[in-house]
Amino acid sequence: MRPSSSPAHQKLDNLILIYDSNDVTLDAMAAKTQSENTAAAFKAIGWDVQTVDGHDLAAFLKAFIKAKNSKGGSRS
Repeated sequence: MRPSSSPAHQKLDNLILIYDSNDVTLDAMAAKTQSENTAAAFKAIGWDVQTVDGHDLAAFLKAFIKAKNSKGGSRS
C-alpha cells in the first residue's frame, strides 16, 4: 500500500486505479487465504473508492466517468 499512499497524500486528482477483486487466488478462494479489505485500506489513505460489479459494463462505465470527472483526490 505504500506506493498508493503518496498520490492521495499529494491530492493528485489525475490518477484512476482499477483494482480487480475477483475473490480468487492461485491457491483457493480469497476468503481462505486473505482477510484484507482493500477498499477500506484505500479509503483510509485518502482515495475516493467506488465498488462496482466488473461484469456490469454500464455500472463500470458510470463509475469510471465519475472518477474521471472527480477532483481533489486520487480515485480507485
